[in-house]
Amino acid sequence: EDTTIQREVTTNKTNTKMLSNVVYISTAIALGYFVDYRLFVGMTSLVHYCMYIRQYYYRYATNNRELYEKWKRDVLLYKTIAISNLAYIYLSPYFISDEGGNYTASWDLISLGMIAVGYFISISATNALGIDGTYFGIELGFVQADYNFVQAFPYNTIPHPMIVSQVFALLGFYKVPHMHSFVAIANNTGYRSGMLLPGSESGIDGWWWLIPIHILLYATHCTQEIYDFWKGEPWYKKKNKN
Repeated sequence: EDTTIQREVTTNKTNTKMLSNVVYISTAIALGYFVDYRLFVGMTSLVHYCMYIRQYYYRYATNNRELYEKWKRDVLLYKTIAISNLAYIYLSPYFISDEGGNYTASWDLISLGMIAVGYFISISATNALGIDGTYFGIELGFVQADYNFVQAFPYNTIPHPMIVSQVFALLGFYKVPHMHSFVAIANNTGYRSGMLLPGSESGIDGWWWLIPIHILLYATHCTQEIYDFWKGEPWYKKKNKN
């Protein structure tokens, strides 16, 4: 009976979370379409980092497979939206032409190479860990293994390859002018009212802020993992006791 009640509570929480996702994303879409596209990007690009940090610290899905699967679903949802935002902002100038029919940006092979290498290493790290291992399966009790159980590439070559590779790819995005310029380039940013955010006359209406915030949040979570910063006892202290 207790198990049934617990499942009902978990299901109700899951349904509430799904509804809140729909409402939140719909609100972001409306603000992005009717007010300023940057609002949509800002509201949907950074949520998954907050979910990483919160889950790692509180570990509220520990030994609760249903809750864990729903959390992974939400993380992957927001991460997919975040990557889609980056892809759209990055690629759109290459397909926009001026009045003379000339494209407003030229391809940067080094930038593309950095992105490709970064995501290749990230995918390799995911394959080495497995999906559950990638998303805190050890910490939450779903993967019975030591923290150093993976010795295959890229873990035998690169420290913290999952985050390091993602940051490397983000720097690849940031290399091109329209991703780091203070001024919007090539009009690739959608409708811009200047009502809630700086307009074109401000000189700071570009995407200069987006990648640094991504990297800052990744660095925050990486630090959290390195020192196993959560509300319980760090794994290395437990290991020293044993």
